[in-house]
Amino acid sequence: METLVLLDTAVVIDFLAGRSTAARTEKLLIESNAAVSVISIYELFNGVTNRRHIRQREQFIKLCEAVAIDAAIARKASSFYTALKKSGRSICNEDILIASCAVTKGYPLFTINTKHFLTIPGLILYEDSNSQ
Repeated sequence: METLVLLDTAVVIDFLAGRSTAARTEKLLIESNAAVSVISIYELFNGVTNRRHIRQREQFIKLCEAVAIDAAIARKASSFYTALKKSGRSICNEDILIASCAVTKGYPLFTINTKHFLTIPGLILYEDSNSQ
């Protein structure tokens, strides 16, 4: 198995809606190379009450490795937060935690919000060799 790819929440939502990155995400799922942070799981279920949407998200998550927040990831996130705040380039805490999961685990991050993540040192963004 190749290195897992951490999927950002926006990519999962894009997939569930059948949008632009859906085929690339599907390929990762079929190859068992997809991971999601527990932060993305939290974001995916926020405010969702439609039972079909809940089942859809649950089925999707079963196809991925769930990356939990441990002490190393929390420490990495706090160092990113401090550095970003000091430089005046803050991003939301959820994105910092997702990026910290990717950096700590050594997984590339698949996102459609590259601007949010370009300020994270050591973060590798996923680019499929077969992408458009």
